[in-house]
Amino acid sequence: VTSNHDELAWRIGGPQGSGVDTAAGIFQRSCALGGLNVFGRREYYSNIMGRHSYFDVRVAHHPVHSHCDEVQVLTTFEDESLARHTTSVVEGGALFYSSKDAEVEVQAVTYLDTRAKDDLITYLEERGLPATLRGLLEDAQQRGVQTYEADFGQIVELLASHLEVAPALAARTMNTLAVAMSLALV
Repeated sequence: VTSNHDELAWRIGGPQGSGVDTAAGIFQRSCALGGLNVFGRREYYSNIMGRHSYFDVRVAHHPVHSHCDEVQVLTTFEDESLARHTTSVVEGGALFYSSKDAEVEVQAVTYLDTRAKDDLITYLEERGLPATLRGLLEDAQQRGVQTYEADFGQIVELLASHLEVAPALAARTMNTLAVAMSLALV
């Protein structure tokens, strides 16, 4: 819930083609069907498959006409989203992330530009935290953010095995899983 406690700002981030738009659409429709007013904003840095993109959704009982810079719930599909958006989550918020991303060093985040890496490393050093995404998660926890780790890779493997489908096909469910986890908090 935002600072006025009457609305929710939700953000999902991941690489182009990973289901960010699909997840946002599912989340928006779910909230609208639940009687909430919805405003969505698509943000992407590139149209290149695999590069970072994110989607903000603001929901409220009253009409909403713009996005909100405060993020209450963040769901990430990869390390770059975790690096770019973790500091945007406010006290009392929630953050969902993939377990494989937590131990990544900030310097190793592939598409994160040098300035963003340097800024994050300085931010973490000033707080006495390691220059890893785990350090960002520790900072979030210290700021009152609830963090939830999910092993998306294992979930996809189990689903592919159980349904006897290709892992790439099973991976398409990550967006639905992200929405389900987020809605569980609403």
